[in-house]
Amino acid sequence: RYHIVFLIMLIHGIGILMPWNMLINAKSYFEDYKLTEPNVEPDQEDKYIKDLRSKFMFYLGIFSQVPNFVMSGVNTFCQCGGQASPVRIIISICIMVLVFIATVILAMVDSTTWVAEFFWITMMTAVVLNMATGVYQNSTFGLAAILPMKYTNAIVLGNNLSGVFVAVLNIICLIAAPDPRTQAIYYFVVAIVVLLLAFDAYFLLPLMLLVISKSKDPRCFRGVKSLPVTYTNSGNAWMTAEIFQNWLRDFNRDMARQKRKILLFIDNCSAHPKGSADRLANIKMEFLPPNTTSIIQSVIQGIIRNLKFYYRSEVIQRIIGNIDNTEMTANKLARKLTLLDAVHLLRRAWQCVKESTVSSYRTAGFVAPEQQEHCEDEDKDVPPVPSGLDAESFSTFVSHDDDLPCFASRSDEEICAEIRETATDVDSEDEDDFTPLELPVSATEAHATIETLHKFLGQKQSDDFDQLYKLEDTCERLIDTSRKRMKITKFI
Repeated sequence: RYHIVFLIMLIHGIGILMPWNMLINAKSYFEDYKLTEPNVEPDQEDKYIKDLRSKFMFYLGIFSQVPNFVMSGVNTFCQCGGQASPVRIIISICIMVLVFIATVILAMVDSTTWVAEFFWITMMTAVVLNMATGVYQNSTFGLAAILPMKYTNAIVLGNNLSGVFVAVLNIICLIAAPDPRTQAIYYFVVAIVVLLLAFDAYFLLPLMLLVISKSKDPRCFRGVKSLPVTYTNSGNAWMTAEIFQNWLRDFNRDMARQKRKILLFIDNCSAHPKGSADRLANIKMEFLPPNTTSIIQSVIQGIIRNLKFYYRSEVIQRIIGNIDNTEMTANKLARKLTLLDAVHLLRRAWQCVKESTVSSYRTAGFVAPEQQEHCEDEDKDVPPVPSGLDAESFSTFVSHDDDLPCFASRSDEEICAEIRETATDVDSEDEDDFTPLELPVSATEAHATIETLHKFLGQKQSDDFDQLYKLEDTCERLIDTSRKRMKITKFI
């Protein structure tokens, strides 16, 4: 809504390059103010300090770019699961803010008696700052990779705007600030403000769907480094008290960072243990009465069914799109859908659910009677029925699993069995046993696919080539990143 996610990624794009831009813009502050000996004639100046001043930008480049490069590589190849990127982004921004606060303090301190020491302290802060920047940059692009392509473009646009922003700030500081020290303090304070804005903006990102399946490490997830959902597992693919409490703690941390306190209405079931939120400062839980009907359960007031409508429609469209190119029946094509396919289809379906559908608490009696009458007149968000099916048949297809259990009180035997399963790392489920392990897509295959899409759009008289060009740019960037350098002797 209001392109809020695009704006958030844009802010992160500005924040990524802000530290380096601010340091190099403060060149006059370092060389002409901090790295000079006052009341000393030029010919009597310490040769060592003079050498440090003359080579300041050279040293700054080395102590900035090398740590950035190293941490970018470490962050790229050290995969710690789908939840690692958010933690890395948060910690990196915090470190960068602390370093800039220290830099502002150093600017206010008289360092004329320890100029050489100040130089090396500055270099060490540059090392720490750019190590955090390398992690921040790669983690942010990793987060954007699970979103539509325009959000990666938003980060790139933010990188470009960062330079423009700093250039304008430089002009303002030259006019408003009388000396290099004041100008530098302005630079560093603005960098802190931008990073804090990026920190706050990160927690405005919408929560991802929580998907629960049986397998801890499905075969179809092998080689996949990012998912568009939060994934976890349990013995029966059910919601359990442990999963719910872990999710609730993560949700509470998000609310704390957003400085929000919320009231959460929860269905009364064994998977939602009472007292789960007793120690949570930002979430208060209220349980609906036991055996509550769907009339006052807000989630059942259209949200689940609406999501299932869109999801089943995505499944049918996938099968219809593939059935003309194979001799397999629709039933066999449906069985070929993997958990990874289901995750992406579910994410696409969730993007189709409208905000008015999620606001179904209004029809569950959570508003005053006069407001409720107005709400009942609002248009219902009814997903379209896929072509080739009548409304009744599709409705039956959507609701055929409504009565399947999704939680239960576990016996001691079931708890012990789950512990044993975790200990042995059982990592495949029945539907994955027949799924062959797919080889990584090569650059040649990616190029061939793009060329096919070019032909397809041209033959269908479509003028929406811009999205394809952006997709092509993304593919080229990923190919260039993953391409290994080959020795020249290979071509001789």
